[in-house]
Amino acid sequence: MRQRFRSLTVQRQLAIGFAIPLILLVVVGAVGYSSIDTLDDQATEIADVRQVGVEIREVTNLLRDAEFYEAEYLLTGNARYLEGFERSVTALDEEFVDLWEYLTLEENRTRLAELEPLVDQDLAQMRATMEVRDASGLEASIVAFEAQDGSFGAQIDELTAAMQETQNVQLVAAMQAMDDTAARNKWVILLSSLAALVLAGGLATYIAKQTAAALRARADELNSSSERLASVSAQMGANAEETSSQADVVAAAGEQVSSN
Repeated sequence: MRQRFRSLTVQRQLAIGFAIPLILLVVVGAVGYSSIDTLDDQATEIADVRQVGVEIREVTNLLRDAEFYEAEYLLTGNARYLEGFERSVTALDEEFVDLWEYLTLEENRTRLAELEPLVDQDLAQMRATMEVRDASGLEASIVAFEAQDGSFGAQIDELTAAMQETQNVQLVAAMQAMDDTAARNKWVILLSSLAALVLAGGLATYIAKQTAAALRARADELNSSSERLASVSAQMGANAEETSSQADVVAAAGEQVSSN
């Protein structure tokens, strides 16, 4: 591999030297993007878990509101309390729709399936008591109120408390998972960046050495060629002098022959 790299031209070595750091930069960027995407998913999960906790508490609060409006209506017969009761019922229906959408834990979905009919039954007996108030007056409604099944409230409180506890456990686990992912991704990005820098630096140093060696070899080759050219030139000069000397001898011999 190294021999093959050395056999490449300096231009190709430099091209490879610039390409590899860019590739490593793309890899580090991809790791960073994947980390952000994972953290975003986990943040969404945490938000959903918290939202479920809010919805569970809201169910309890709305049910308490309905009980308050029922009691006030029984005492006063004022229609605005009846309207408040109906608003609480409508809001409870919406909360259950949201809970079915956001709940992911099977054990809490099972509890929700138990909770919803209990709430409906509790609301139904409240509405029946208010109808007694309309039909028969305060005293009859008080008797109906005292005859209500109080076990519904206890069962509802038990289920909502269990659901809230389960959601809290899930929330803690989700937050811990997010922290672990952030810490792991931080080290992955850091080590990837360091590896990219080390590899790029090492490759740059190697290419620089190879380039310097190639330039020295080229310079030595040029020096050797210059020396050979100088030697040939000197040899040609010597030959020229020898030829000139021989011509002088021939010319002198010709002159001597002419004088005789």
